[in-house]
Amino acid sequence: MTFELTPESEKDPKALAAIAKAKAAEQRANNRLGYAVLLVGAVVLVGVGLGVKSCISSVGRSWSEHSERYDAEKAERVRQEIARNSFHAEPSDTLMISSARSAVIRKLLDDRSARFRDVVVITQESGSKAVCGQVNSKNRLGGYSGYQHFISAGSDEHTWLEEQVPDFANAWNRLCTS
Repeated sequence: MTFELTPESEKDPKALAAIAKAKAAEQRANNRLGYAVLLVGAVVLVGVGLGVKSCISSVGRSWSEHSERYDAEKAERVRQEIARNSFHAEPSDTLMISSARSAVIRKLLDDRSARFRDVVVITQESGSKAVCGQVNSKNRLGGYSGYQHFISAGSDEHTWLEEQVPDFANAWNRLCTS
């Protein structure tokens, strides 16, 4: 399609805009056609050069190897996460840890941001158990405030955070260090 300017259309801004719009549309159509031709040509070259069957099997093999590598990397990340958060606990200790984590979370400003580490169950000489560990969560400004120690017996009234108790270090040394 060709566009010609007439003396009348040169002065009419609407006509100039319509002509420019039509030229841009024609250019986009030509570009799409050019890309389609290039894509078809590339597919034909690849198919002819490698053979369609070998091309498909190599893509499948490559995808399979990639998928296996991804699965192995994901499994390793999961193993590392389990090792990092492993409590080596008996089932009753696992329940104790779960209760303690819930109690600690309820004491934090931003409960959804809680990150735990070094969580262990310590059996006291009396036979009672204490859950000791560290927790990090976001502060009022939205940034993580840094890990702080906590001690919990599994309930809200028996859960203490380092930043909330003035003489926390003595309690930590007495209950959480062997």
